[in-house]
Amino acid sequence: MKTKELKGDRGITLLALAITIIILLILAGITISAITGDNGLIRNAGNAKEESEIDNEKEIVDTCTVQAMGENKYGNITKEDLQNELDNYTGEGITEVLYDGEDTLYVYFTETKRYYTVDIDGIVNGPVTADRAEDNYPGDITKDENGNELSGDTEDDAYQINCIEDLCALSNYCNNGDNTWSNNTFSGKYIVLTKNLDFKSDLSYINGQIGAKGNIPSCNSIEELKELLTTGEGFCPIGIENNTFRGHFNGDYYTLSNLYMNSDKNAGVFGACWNAEIKNILVKGEMNVRNDLSSSLVQAGGITGWSRGCTFINCINYANIKGVSSARMGGISGVEYNDGSQFINCANYGTITGGSNGAGILGWDWSMNSKIYNSVNANVAPNGIVACGYANTYTELVNTIIYGKCNSSIEKGITKINHCFYLIENITSSNNELIVGYNETKMKSEEFVEELNTFIETGGNGDNIDTTGWAKWVYHESDFPTLDIKTTWDGTKWKTVE
Repeated sequence: MKTKELKGDRGITLLALAITIIILLILAGITISAITGDNGLIRNAGNAKEESEIDNEKEIVDTCTVQAMGENKYGNITKEDLQNELDNYTGEGITEVLYDGEDTLYVYFTETKRYYTVDIDGIVNGPVTADRAEDNYPGDITKDENGNELSGDTEDDAYQINCIEDLCALSNYCNNGDNTWSNNTFSGKYIVLTKNLDFKSDLSYINGQIGAKGNIPSCNSIEELKELLTTGEGFCPIGIENNTFRGHFNGDYYTLSNLYMNSDKNAGVFGACWNAEIKNILVKGEMNVRNDLSSSLVQAGGITGWSRGCTFINCINYANIKGVSSARMGGISGVEYNDGSQFINCANYGTITGGSNGAGILGWDWSMNSKIYNSVNANVAPNGIVACGYANTYTELVNTIIYGKCNSSIEKGITKINHCFYLIENITSSNNELIVGYNETKMKSEEFVEELNTFIETGGNGDNIDTTGWAKWVYHESDFPTLDIKTTWDGTKWKTVE
């Protein structure tokens, strides 16, 4: 009996021990989860620390903003005043004040890498995400932002434009480079824009240094380079005189903003392009050409002043272009020479004024052989889509619309017109009888947008036109249609770029 009792006690003890171990493991799991889980003590402690840091940083920015505005006799907030107050409060190098070009200041804390905004009324917000240029090798397009070498031989290994300094370097290389760059032309080379760049925003610059020598000098600071590019003659276009640009430039759907030029001769992101491909780019700013000698061939375009045998795809211009009476001006290209260029999914939203030789897409088609497909002029221009200057021309226009104010819709000499439309109320003078006139109600209707897109989907309503890559028109209630350049027809369906 005694032996049995011992065995029984031993069995109960082992079971209790097993249960105890299980309970301890469960409690340990609960404790670990409570400490390390999504809502655990460590995470909460980290969050509390971060929230405390943010509160402290906002208090610093608030305090310095009030002091800076109080010491300004006009009660304004300036970049210099705010930086001085921050340096006095935190010490130099702790913060960096950046101007975004639109009456907003960014305060960057160098240690925590957080940004806060201060508007013109002194209101502080943040932390916020800043679209700031990053490049360890500014002014050198042959390296990516981390210094990896790029060949430029394919789209996947394209030279990169990561900041304003890189864009200036491209201009210098093309206009004044050495034979390393295919005789300065970038023929066969690929170049890609990697972010939105604003010529008036500190966020788009790195340090003012440009690795390539040329028309745009290297500067000692962002402020110095920014002043150079936004006053005087402004940005020097890529490709001038005999140094035409002949490469492949992909804007990757990014925008160049506040581009400024005040030139004697050529104006545009590119000054002269020959057999080049320019695609997926939006441009905003102001361009002026001021030489009134017709022999100088003064020309300006939102994308290029001068083109020859080029392809322009998904190019959108918002820049206002002003020239003297003899200037050739276009929303995309100022003048086309000899070979004829193609313009696909292009749009002009900028005003084109100051002369009679201008149009929304192409100023003068000297080649008489250009092709303008699925494009729109939406603003003031002497002529609607193209101004040719010749009585007989082989310029071809397909699925285009004009609703900007123009003296004439399309040059009367153009005879290759298919499915093109103009706003009756906005044409003040001559008109091509082959282009269809619609009133404002019709042109703003959903039915009209469907008409434009059906033409693309059916290959020109059964005319076997290759509409592959043409962009989709978008309906806006009580407004004119626009192009969605990220959504294109692949031959069977609409495909959108992410």
